[in-house]
Amino acid sequence: MVGNVLTAGALLAYGTPEKCADELPNILSGGRVWCQLFSEPDAGSDLASLTTRAEPDGDRWIVNGQKVWCSNGRVADRAILLARTVPGATPHRGISFFLVDTSSAGVEMWPLRQMNGGTEFDEVFLNNVELPSNALLGPAGMGWTVAMSALTNERGYIGAAGIAFQRRLDAMLTQGGELDALGRQRVADLWIRGSSLKVMGERQGPVASVLASIAKLGTTELMFDTAAARVESAGADALLAGPEAAGLLSAPGARIAGGTSQIQRNIIGERILGLPKEPKPTK
Repeated sequence: MVGNVLTAGALLAYGTPEKCADELPNILSGGRVWCQLFSEPDAGSDLASLTTRAEPDGDRWIVNGQKVWCSNGRVADRAILLARTVPGATPHRGISFFLVDTSSAGVEMWPLRQMNGGTEFDEVFLNNVELPSNALLGPAGMGWTVAMSALTNERGYIGAAGIAFQRRLDAMLTQGGELDALGRQRVADLWIRGSSLKVMGERQGPVASVLASIAKLGTTELMFDTAAARVESAGADALLAGPEAAGLLSAPGARIAGGTSQIQRNIIGERILGLPKEPKPTK
């Protein structure tokens, strides 16, 4: 997803013909796997407060900082990176977007173990990492614009997961005969929500928009409710081990990944419903 959706989209919008010719064929073939270096320990939902910095040094950039919640970083060949290049600029200014070779000297990745026992995520340390001048994608200091276009595509992709989810919901309908009336009604409600999300995704078309926030929020909440329904229908023993327990432990992560549910609600309220902006404690 990071390669095909985020990186490829950013390259098509902001990359030079030479950079696109170098990277896009390898993305399509799977020859290079990509990861995302955006979030930091103190800059998650408030991504604009990131502190990782890239300093110009002749014909190269020197990067120092720490990133976290990097999905599958240990198997990635490349990374998309946000770093601050203009210290003292307003939060959304002075950030630049870079393409990084993860085998570069100074890049260290350490696994983070989750409560479901997996290690899908890594924390990443960047210690005097040298990047060539052409690692910059888009204008210097305009990385926020590049990143927001990529993240909109990500939310559209997550929302499109409703298509695969629809198949899982259809499979749930076959269990109807094993449930009581209340259980069958619950499965029917989940199926209706999943079908609605699928139709909404089809209406959006191939270009992601703020509608992606509705799809992302709806899909992640549906995943959580479905995981809870599976456990309840399987019985108390399912909470101890097995696919139902694993699904329930993994489901809350979907409310965080790709932009938290709270952030999506703010986007929906402000950009779609026209509600006043969320108050900022610093103002």
